[in-house]
Amino acid sequence: MLTIYEAIESIVIDINNDGVQLNYLDGSAKEVQQRLIDWSKDPVMKSQKYPCLILFTPVETESQQDALNNDTATVNLIIATDTEKTYTTSERKELIFTPTLWVLYEMILAYIRLSPYFNVDSSGRLSHTRIDRFYYASTPAHEQNVFSAVLDAVELSNLSLSIKQPAERPCYLDLVDKYVRRVVNDGGTIEAVECLREKIKNYE
Repeated sequence: MLTIYEAIESIVIDINNDGVQLNYLDGSAKEVQQRLIDWSKDPVMKSQKYPCLILFTPVETESQQDALNNDTATVNLIIATDTEKTYTTSERKELIFTPTLWVLYEMILAYIRLSPYFNVDSSGRLSHTRIDRFYYASTPAHEQNVFSAVLDAVELSNLSLSIKQPAERPCYLDLVDKYVRRVVNDGGTIEAVECLREKIKNYE
């Protein structure tokens, strides 16, 4: 079964394949912070970790459990890149948001619309709230942000995405039905039940 994490990561892979550098992380804020710290210690990743698309967990998913097995996930994302603590808002817009963050924001939405892994209607509408974070998550009393780094970011909150399972994959419900019938026909033996479990596991 295709997950929201795989579907979002596929967008990042496509963007990179088209020559635009973008990294990807998913996890809780604490986990993401640690992974960014680890990247900072890596000689190669230290200078290449930004810009980065981050998918925060937990992710709420509405499961239809219908014949198509298409789920709808509500995600919270940020597109983050490094910046300078001393930049003014005007400088951030000119040097960070206009050439990098806003371009990536539009690009990510465009790639989602074109992706074979998402259901998007003919209008191309992707409903969400966008927040431009100048010096991400900073407060006057606390001169650092949640990732212990100087970042600017575009936040996408409550983005609803319908995940489309690849057509070439057998429908999960069809597999369940097929192998349950086999279990019944085989008299419900332990071996048949184990076969059912293994067959379903291959498509999860």
